[in-house]
Amino acid sequence: MSQQNDDIDYNEDGDESDISENESGMETDEDMDEPGDISHGPWICVPTDETYVMPVIPNDFVQAPAPQNRPAVTARPIDYFDYFTVDNENDTNVIDILVSETNRYATQTIQSNQQPLPTFSRMHHWIPTDRTEMRAFVGLMMTMGMIKKTNHRILLE
Repeated sequence: MSQQNDDIDYNEDGDESDISENESGMETDEDMDEPGDISHGPWICVPTDETYVMPVIPNDFVQAPAPQNRPAVTARPIDYFDYFTVDNENDTNVIDILVSETNRYATQTIQSNQQPLPTFSRMHHWIPTDRTEMRAFVGLMMTMGMIKKTNHRILLE
């Protein structure tokens, strides 16, 4: 028997039917009035561009929008960088997280290496990174995103 015929119900007289005896194939009003059925409900008028009236919303906002706790007017670019990388409320620093995760990844990679490292592999001379090095790296990546050059070596000149 084919797989298509597995879902077909057979009547007592052997006729095929994909509707069981207790189903009529038509939904009744009782079936349609179930909770969550959105097919029935109050009709609403859909406004057109000519009939739509924009509701008036009172403007109770009286403060001038502006950044809060921004660096001083005399701030240097590094102060703005620190402003976006340090979270004083939660005592976290994005640079510190990058440093710890980079060092953790390098340690795990060196320890889990199944094959011996090639003779001239950089992993033989791995030195854990620190905040100063990571700040310089992130700053360089940001500079590379803002200043478009044809070759990365030009940025390092």
